Amino acid sequence: MLTVRDFTEKDRTAYMAMSRDFYGGDSAIAPVCEDNFSKTFEAVLNKNVRGCIIEKDGKRAGYALLPCFWSCEAGGMTVVLDELYILPEFRGSGLGSQFMEWLLNEYENTPRIRLEVCKANLRVKHLYERYGFKDLPYLQMTRDKTL
Repeated sequence: MLTVRDFTEKDRTAYMAMSRDFYGGDSAIAPVCEDNFSKTFEAVLNKNVRGCIIEKDGKRAGYALLPCFWSCEAGGMTVVLDELYILPEFRGSGLGSQFMEWLLNEYENTPRIRLEVCKANLRVKHLYERYGFKDLPYLQMTRDKTL
């Protein structure tokens, strides 16, 4: 059975390990600085972004990061599925689909849910398409500040 709960301090070590794996695989286009994992966890604890632990049958099975922002284009808040990570031993068990059901139910009154997926991660792209997500005709651009 799927359970989704907000991060607590006791999830720090598990989150850090899962996030490192997330950024080491097909889910991300580039690795991130080690400090970013700690900064992200602190942002979650400070309620600047929602971090959720995904559990199956009482066992930690993954996590999701869900920042939100106002969008004039959407006419309200936009929830971003910024990261969705399922531990390897739970992949292929339907947990991604169960999480998507939870997400759509949890944010049913939110005008927009947005996400990114790497082109190399076709399995996850197909999951999102099953739930009505479509490619955007935008080019995505970033400007990263070097610290």
